[in-house]
Amino acid sequence: MRIFTQVGETPFAGHPTLGTAYVIQQTMAEERVETVTLDLRVGKIPVRFTYRKGEPDVLWMKQLNPTFGKTHEPETFAGFLGIDADDIDPRYPI
Repeated sequence: MRIFTQVGETPFAGHPTLGTAYVIQQTMAEERVETVTLDLRVGKIPVRFTYRKGEPDVLWMKQLNPTFGKTHEPETFAGFLGIDADDIDPRYPI
């Protein structure tokens, strides 16, 4: 998702973790920081910053490994998606 206002595009608007770190760095940090660590429900996520001309240029983070809960049979969703159950790749459970 990209968000535009009258003055331009909102940086990192489409990524909640990177966007949160960016807003913290821009509005709360009193000086330039190398890393902001967010304590999220899934764990602590460090976001690293690189800068260009004093402004955040690239934000980096390492995704945590996903954890999955209950899976569903392809037939459960195929009908209302308008596809056959065989069209759902079994390597990627629902």
